[in-house]
Amino acid sequence: MAELTNYTEKDVLYFLEENCDLKGDNGRKRHILDRRNYIMHILYCKFGKTEYEISKILKIKRTAVHHSKYHAYYWKDDEDFKLNTERLRKTFPYIAVKPLVKKKSFKHKLTVLLDDDEYEKLKAFKKKHDTLTIDQALKKMIRLY
Repeated sequence: MAELTNYTEKDVLYFLEENCDLKGDNGRKRHILDRRNYIMHILYCKFGKTEYEISKILKIKRTAVHHSKYHAYYWKDDEDFKLNTERLRKTFPYIAVKPLVKKKSFKHKLTVLLDDDEYEKLKAFKKKHDTLTIDQALKKMIRLY
């Protein structure tokens, strides 16, 4: 039998219907978790399903999906994972995708004490540079100087 390289989402969902042991909370059996995590990774990365949609399909909590959706990438070189997902990898070949790490940017709140003369200069800068608020004027001043 030839390998399926062009499988669809429908094929994966049909596979899940035929293998109902992958659905629901079946404890912490490694062979089931590995297979479910592989399917989860495909649904999330290849087919663009949301965590909520995957949780409904697999009948598990969304937090479990959030935690496990990239395990196929993290465990791809593990011998047990390879053994547990061997049949799935032949049926649904997919190269695990590295997760994108979003860099968090924080806003810092500052309190600055200005005397009347400094405040008037800041207001003049605000007017000259067409900014609406003192906050915007300060940010622009920092960028310029």
